[in-house]
Amino acid sequence: MGRWHVQAVRRLGIEPAAVVDVDRRAAEGVAAQAGQGCRVFEELAACLEQCEVDVVHVCTPPGTHAQLVHEALDRGCHVLVEKPLADSPAEVEAVLAAARGRRLNVNPVHQLPFQRGVERIQARRGELGELVRVEYVTASAGGAGWAPAERQGLLREIVPHAASLFHRFAPGFDPDEFEVHEGQEDLALVGRRGPTWLEAFITLRGRPPRNELRVTGTRASAAADLFHGFSILDRVPPTRAGKALRPFALGARLLAGTAANGARRAAGLEVAYPGLRTLIGRFYASVTTGAPPPISEDEILAAAALTDAARTGVGARR
Repeated sequence: MGRWHVQAVRRLGIEPAAVVDVDRRAAEGVAAQAGQGCRVFEELAACLEQCEVDVVHVCTPPGTHAQLVHEALDRGCHVLVEKPLADSPAEVEAVLAAARGRRLNVNPVHQLPFQRGVERIQARRGELGELVRVEYVTASAGGAGWAPAERQGLLREIVPHAASLFHRFAPGFDPDEFEVHEGQEDLALVGRRGPTWLEAFITLRGRPPRNELRVTGTRASAAADLFHGFSILDRVPPTRAGKALRPFALGARLLAGTAANGARRAAGLEVAYPGLRTLIGRFYASVTTGAPPPISEDEILAAAALTDAARTGVGARR
């Protein structure tokens, strides 16, 4: 992910100061993409001692996040960290408290709500009526050849994405009230916020790979392709003619949306992880202007709690 962060930062017109990796060759490979003047270090402490750094991007394995974030905060740096922010809600709360005490920003990389397609659904949610269901579905091809425990860990690492979307469409949901259904390569989470069902299904077995958000309302529905960052609205009237024509209408909207989105992403050289550049840009803007960071503490804590519920099996049915 460090490579994608470097590309996003450079597209925003910012030159990375340094790349840190315990594998120096890996660091040198990423630094080569970062442009002239980007230095290479094997330890974060050495980097922060020798470079003037305002923001640290943490793109390391999850178990290392909390320690590195605290190290960066102690040096007066704002931090953008790949999900999950830390291994437990208690560690997340400690990180947030440390950042708050130093008046620094810390955000996890929840890029999905910053995709153009998801923001479009949010902007037009009034057209959907009362929300009936928010569903996040992903079929990942990741983890091939990993041990069973590592594959289960991968499933849980995806949970913050679901939580970030639930928070945007049904803020205030209670992670402790979710039912957890887990298999060796599948994870399902089912909860509610008032009249709205919240459901996530994450699998390593399903094919083809997909990453989707579906929002069902009492007047209309919407779907977002989260791999590509676009969405379509389904507003076909509930009539006989509407039912008959719906596949053609949806097909036309899907074709138009795919073509327009592909052209936009090609023009912007955004070949992967749509939403990442927007999130990074807004995070940097919050650092320079003093505005609140793009991801709130409420969302961060909700993601930590829902991920912990998946790990501990709160309400679990296995």
